[in-house]
Amino acid sequence: MHLRSPRALVFPTAASPASCTRVPPPARRSSLPASRPNNTRLLADEYAKAGFYIYVPDFFDGDYVPDYVLQLAAPRPTAPKEDKSILDKVKDIATQAYELGPRTIKHRTEGPNGKLGAVGFCCGGRYSFLLATEGTKVDAAVANHPAFLGIPGEVEPVSKPLSVANGTADTFFDVDSCNKTKSILDSKPIPTEFRLYDDAPHGFNVRSDINIPKEEEQKVPSTG
Repeated sequence: MHLRSPRALVFPTAASPASCTRVPPPARRSSLPASRPNNTRLLADEYAKAGFYIYVPDFFDGDYVPDYVLQLAAPRPTAPKEDKSILDKVKDIATQAYELGPRTIKHRTEGPNGKLGAVGFCCGGRYSFLLATEGTKVDAAVANHPAFLGIPGEVEPVSKPLSVANGTADTFFDVDSCNKTKSILDSKPIPTEFRLYDDAPHGFNVRSDINIPKEEEQKVPSTG
């Protein structure tokens, strides 16, 4: 394990912590849980040096295999060789079974609900449409004020539940585009919804001023 200081940053989410690293790091810093392996963060730093944004989701919710157990299961070549007795070897095998067995079962079977959703905004809203089709691993999608969506070519293939939120004052996805898209979605035998917000501009649910009652009123249901 390196002794260098990781630069990975943490952006906690409702589901689990996640780390993000970038070069140079922004002013805002926080640290990963003490139990989080340092090498994961250091590896993320190495990738980030190439100019990438690196996200490391905590899929194990802090339940990491201790380093000493990994050393028993897959010892590093540089680790000192030990002349262990048969009893010590049996203890090592028992330790691995105790530490790895339950974790393997737990993390192979547990999950939020086994479903994957996609939420996109602006250009990402277009990709929500593209992901809500056959051949992807996404089970349902949400498109917020989509931009540059091909109608009808990128709407007709939708075959999975899709929710769309848009404003009537959107300059990227105007009311006529909304009506055409809604008509296509309404004809499908899958759950879909299309919410139109009066006078809301493009980006209304990410650029809204919650000090203005109408903007806050439109933001809450479109993002909740």
